[in-house]
Amino acid sequence: MARRLLPAAFGLFLLVLAVGPAILSPRGGEEAGLIILSPHWDGIKEEFGRAFEKKCLEETGRRVHIEWLDVGGGTGDMKRYLESQFAASGGRTSGVDVVFGGGADTHMELASSGYLEPVRLPEEILCRLAKEVNGVPIYDTAEGRWYGACLSGFGILYNKPLLKRLGVPEPRTWADLADPRLRTWVGCGDPTSSGAIHVCFEIILQGYGFEKGYGLLVRMAGNARAFNEGGSAVTRDVNMGQVACGLAIDFLALPPCGRGAANISV
Repeated sequence: MARRLLPAAFGLFLLVLAVGPAILSPRGGEEAGLIILSPHWDGIKEEFGRAFEKKCLEETGRRVHIEWLDVGGGTGDMKRYLESQFAASGGRTSGVDVVFGGGADTHMELASSGYLEPVRLPEEILCRLAKEVNGVPIYDTAEGRWYGACLSGFGILYNKPLLKRLGVPEPRTWADLADPRLRTWVGCGDPTSSGAIHVCFEIILQGYGFEKGYGLLVRMAGNARAFNEGGSAVTRDVNMGQVACGLAIDFLALPPCGRGAANISV
């Protein structure tokens, strides 16, 4: 299987939901606790978690214990969980220190709902960050309630042997996913649940313009086998040959995230 990621960039974002000492609540001795809500797969959590724990120990001399909270599904499910927790507490708290994952739209909505508390980064860090990329904000410049953690590429993941068997050329543009020969062979997540798929839809609308882009999305949807809950399901289905191609974010498509990745080339 081979994949192609079309050039586009966006961010994975870090939302801070608590301020100051509350972020690193004491668990006894020098150890502190941090509850992080994230829809990401375990590999990403382990990489970021290990680096944060190391940095915290080096700079503060304190050990931090990270408790990862996974409510299942994608970004949309994470957002609904936060809303339900705030509603249950009368708007006081969500019980979460940090939310890690999702795109700018979700974060701006959470911020406007009053769910986020500002944590201002030092100016020597902020001055090294672009305020936006291709019109997409990288962090909350007004109050510092959320920040981009990294940038990712979005594009098309495809199963090369399966496409050859179907007699369909390898996709090179978003429009190729609307090829009638790919009916039931396109993988797609639910954009209301998956932040990655939501961004793919946005990229198409921005790149082609609303009228042409919307028409393309409708034709692509006609080829979709199903609208799975999360973007990771597309990666799984392409690898297993359940679909021939689909919309994907790079960190879900690249090894070791892509299952059965031994014969994958970029």
